[in-house]
Amino acid sequence: MNLMRTLLGPEFRYLLETYEYEDTEFDGPPRNLPRDVVFNFFADFADVDILEENDDPTKAERFNVEWMQKVTYFIRPNPQ
Repeated sequence: MNLMRTLLGPEFRYLLETYEYEDTEFDGPPRNLPRDVVFNFFADFADVDILEENDDPTKAERFNVEWMQKVTYFIRPNPQ
């Protein structure tokens, strides 16, 4: 986390796209990244908002998983 904080700078804006799915069904890539991991990772120094979340049945079928969701986050420094 400290490395990420130093790489981002004081006025950063960051878009992050991830996929969520049942990782016991598929080991990736793309890797499963649950939203609680994203929120916890940035909690000490950033505000995280979900901009968009969409089911992706095409990718779910491609990777042979029951469901897959694409999640887009907007991350920015939290006011201190």
